[in-house]
Amino acid sequence: MTDATGTVIPAATEEEQPTSRAMAVTRRRVLAAMGALAAVGGMPWVAGAEEPKGHVHGIARGKPAATFGAAAADCVTVGNTCLAHIFQTFKAGDTTLAQCGVLVENTIAVCAAAVKLTLNDSPHARAMADVCMRECEDCAKECRKHADQHAICEEMAKSCEATAAAARRFVG
Repeated sequence: MTDATGTVIPAATEEEQPTSRAMAVTRRRVLAAMGALAAVGGMPWVAGAEEPKGHVHGIARGKPAATFGAAAADCVTVGNTCLAHIFQTFKAGDTTLAQCGVLVENTIAVCAAAVKLTLNDSPHARAMADVCMRECEDCAKECRKHADQHAICEEMAKSCEATAAAARRFVG
């Protein structure tokens, strides 16, 4: 190994390795830690917690919230697929989907935030659902312009329309 000037730097021997208490961060250690956290978080009894009676996990606001959360999550998934398609058209030199790209990017951001707020039963979930509804309506309108040419545009329009409808029911 050499430094910026080209001087050879000898490799550290095992004795010269840092012996601090901190372990090197490796992909294996990160994945192991994530797995352990998921296991303990998903099984509270492992950590000694008792499940309170009547306790509701996830969305505690009922079916409209659950339906909206699922629709918004689907919109994020379909939106990412749509965005990948838009990037492919850009690479081919076609920029006709530029406005779609902006709207899809915004829709993904708003829907992802709405899903998190809804799942966490935030007092601001309904306000975010209202923003999500309006963003999805705008996105669906733009997607419909290209739906006859690109199957993903049709799929995105339907996902946005379903999300907007679910948001409307959730917002009330």
